[in-house]
Amino acid sequence: MLKELLCIPYGGLNDTLVQISRCYEYAKIYKRQLLIDTSKSGIFLDFGLYFEFNPQLDCKVTTVIDDDTFDRLNSCLSVKPFEFKGMIRDVALRHVTTPEYKGYTFSTSGKPTSFDFSSDHMEDLLIHLNCGGGIASHSLIPCLRITQRIKGRILSYLSSLPLDYIAFHIRNTDIKTDFITLFQATAPNLRGRNVLVCSDDSHVIAVAKDVFVESTIYSNNKVSYTSGHLSLHCRENYRDLNEMDDATIASLCDLFALAFSSHLIIAKHRGNWYSGFSRLAYELFQNKEMSRMLLGIS
Repeated sequence: MLKELLCIPYGGLNDTLVQISRCYEYAKIYKRQLLIDTSKSGIFLDFGLYFEFNPQLDCKVTTVIDDDTFDRLNSCLSVKPFEFKGMIRDVALRHVTTPEYKGYTFSTSGKPTSFDFSSDHMEDLLIHLNCGGGIASHSLIPCLRITQRIKGRILSYLSSLPLDYIAFHIRNTDIKTDFITLFQATAPNLRGRNVLVCSDDSHVIAVAKDVFVESTIYSNNKVSYTSGHLSLHCRENYRDLNEMDDATIASLCDLFALAFSSHLIIAKHRGNWYSGFSRLAYELFQNKEMSRMLLGIS
């Protein structure tokens, strides 16, 4: 029987994919079965509702974890980190930022909620729980396909957009962007053009309509925009699982709309860096063939 690796990502879409990518590569190297629990992430529901792994890959992956599976994992006696033993979903966590470490730790011990990825381990069950972004998500994309359950909705949204459009991605809730200056600087060059604005903040969409008065503005009305300090991957934005599901699908609609744009403009935040979602969208924009493969279209 294969030893197992349980990945419990936190954070938004890109953070989630980054953590899964790290675990997927480890599971391949050390011949473990990978189990993915995205219930604590900004995807909210099972990963397998949105993505499936290429069946030809040489790593066994479980993307939907039911209560029976969690009961089995909780009863496992050989677990690393040991603090997870018998309380995978109930362990107390604390997020810390220090020069040496940024991420989740156990409230009781202060130790990281993960393990050393540089070596194999004897335990039957390894658990990795963390957030954190980067570009490791890019290497995971070729391994994935969008599920049939949501493919039609994404294609329907894409068909509602014109063939030629300029796209912006602006994150402006928990992380702020000087988007007004960007809009004002680009507006003269976009007269008469179709402009898609994707954002987590409804205020950004409203300002775009005021600034790009000589352009035709498009946006995803299905996203539950927050216009505040909470990012879209915060549960507090939603009343129930159906709204969470709609939000995840809408974010994926935005991701593909950005990828298939004629020209994509992403903005650095006031901390002088790009969001993970922006960089993921730009990676797909630069490689439209990979975007089509992910969506399962020719």
